Amino acid sequence: MMKLFRRLTMSIFLPLILIASAVYYIGFTTDGLRLTYKLANNYIPGKLQIEELNGKLFTTFSLNNVLYTKDQQTISIAHVDIDWSPIKFLQNKMPLNTLTLTQGVVKQEGHSIITFEGTLKDVWNIEWQAHIPEIGLQSTGKITGAFAAPILDAKAVCQNIIIKGYKLRSIELSANARLVNNQLITNLKAYLNNHQNEIHGVVNLKNLSKTSPITGNFNLQLTDLTSLMPVNPYAKNPRGNVTGSGSLSGYLNHPQLTANFLLDQGQVNIPRLGVRLKNIKLTAIYNKNNQVNLQGIVHAGHGLANLNGTINLAEQTLLLHTKGDNFKVIDTSEYKIHLSPDLNLTMNPKKIRLEGNILVPSAQITPNNTNDSSTLPSEIVFVNEPKTNVSLPAHFSMQIHLTLGNDISIQTEGLKAKLGGQLVISESPGTPPTGTGELYADKGTFKAYGQTLTLLPSSRLVYTGNMLTNPGMNIRAGRTINTATSALASNTAVQSNYSDLDNLTVGVEVSGTVNKPTIGLFSNPGGLSHEDILSYLLFNQPRGKLGAGSVSLLNTALSTLTPGQTAQTIQKALSRFDISTENVDAVDPSSNRGLFNPVPTRVYKLRYQMGKHWAIQSETSSLENGIDLLYGFERD
Repeated sequence: MMKLFRRLTMSIFLPLILIASAVYYIGFTTDGLRLTYKLANNYIPGKLQIEELNGKLFTTFSLNNVLYTKDQQTISIAHVDIDWSPIKFLQNKMPLNTLTLTQGVVKQEGHSIITFEGTLKDVWNIEWQAHIPEIGLQSTGKITGAFAAPILDAKAVCQNIIIKGYKLRSIELSANARLVNNQLITNLKAYLNNHQNEIHGVVNLKNLSKTSPITGNFNLQLTDLTSLMPVNPYAKNPRGNVTGSGSLSGYLNHPQLTANFLLDQGQVNIPRLGVRLKNIKLTAIYNKNNQVNLQGIVHAGHGLANLNGTINLAEQTLLLHTKGDNFKVIDTSEYKIHLSPDLNLTMNPKKIRLEGNILVPSAQITPNNTNDSSTLPSEIVFVNEPKTNVSLPAHFSMQIHLTLGNDISIQTEGLKAKLGGQLVISESPGTPPTGTGELYADKGTFKAYGQTLTLLPSSRLVYTGNMLTNPGMNIRAGRTINTATSALASNTAVQSNYSDLDNLTVGVEVSGTVNKPTIGLFSNPGGLSHEDILSYLLFNQPRGKLGAGSVSLLNTALSTLTPGQTAQTIQKALSRFDISTENVDAVDPSSNRGLFNPVPTRVYKLRYQMGKHWAIQSETSSLENGIDLLYGFERD
């Protein structure tokens, strides 16, 4: 029995004795410290080198010239002193008594990134400096204070920071953190680009666990918006003051934030539109439901626009309503337009919808004349030409009721008129916008064949669900001729039809669509041939009274009525004609009347420009007709 007891005792205690001996050797002898170093070097990633080791692993030990290398990163420490007691782990106490670090350096690819040194014994006294050129970071900091209540002070400057495509020139950060009664209190401050843009706040964290309660608040003030705006060709010189505040609550793993922001006295220039948005005031309130409520007002010119909306960040939706009055949207040399919108915009991941009403109270449209420009045939194709098509999202739709007010004028390509009318603009996903309604011209004139014609009140652009760029056209422009005083009185072939009329109206009419226009001539009353109508437009007399040169020019003018031409081609052809009148003293070649006393005579001059240098000019009067071929050039 005694033998069995001895065997059991040896089988139990012998392993314990061996383990205790191993622990004592490793933890309480210098040789054990060296053995631990060798074992660690075999199992840790990278390579660890220590020039000199002294002391005991579980009490006090020192290391000289420590070097750890892994890939392109190295950590070196000139001297390390550690005094600790592992038994304090079992007592739920801090095991570290003293820590001393001297000349610690972290390097990446041979460049110094972080340097640190300090001591920990009853109080903290550790400092560091950091320089990370890859992210433009420079940082300094220190840890001080009692051992159980450390205080961290740190500063950092980051340059050229890019956050989701937005670039900040610099961010200056400072932090002060204190551990008091197991509660971490952190004060934070940040400057964006300069000290005129400041954010500061406080965060309190209790118990230091994932479910720790968290509280805090912040304040924001931005007064230099120009430095915060990215380079943008569309928006220049932003101004204004942004203030904000917020509070933080909840738990570390589920924080909740409420905040409000105010932009006041804002303004920004939009050079391409010639507009300055001013007196901008915008409020944004963020609540715990991940929802942002928007409200604001923007002035432009003598008008304004009010904004109201909601953004749901969780569902990625936007509801925005804008209502304005006489709001200036463009003010350039060619376009001056004011709008009074009443629009609703709905956005979510599946659709974008714009609907409402737009009143255009005033607009002056005077685009640059394009008659002198040349275009290449449509058959010519440019190889490797960059694509510049800009299209709306495929899930975009809209329905807008557009109404033109009483002060809409247009002056372009020989047209000068007041515009009016209403139009419903519709667009479904994946289809081009279409229109339903009419736009009409009032009190307008139109230049054709060198004459200024008056637009008839019946002139219209008609939309019946067709594309906005291709409306139907019903445009008539004409001039009234006094039949009693014109050469009509001497034209017996025509006189019999109009002998009871004092006035005759002749003109040009355009029908069809913009893409397929048809140009023709009309008279009121009807019955005149195209040749006579055009002759009255050009020469104020019927074709039968023209000379040979004028007839030739008349035939050239008739060629512009060829069906199938584009509106731009027709207008360019019409613009090549120039008509003028001149009062001269002449001699009648048939009777020598006026030889000594010249006869006052009105001469009609019609000029057709065939190219840059060549032109044909016809002169017609009651005495004679003539035609000349002209060549012109410029001398430097």
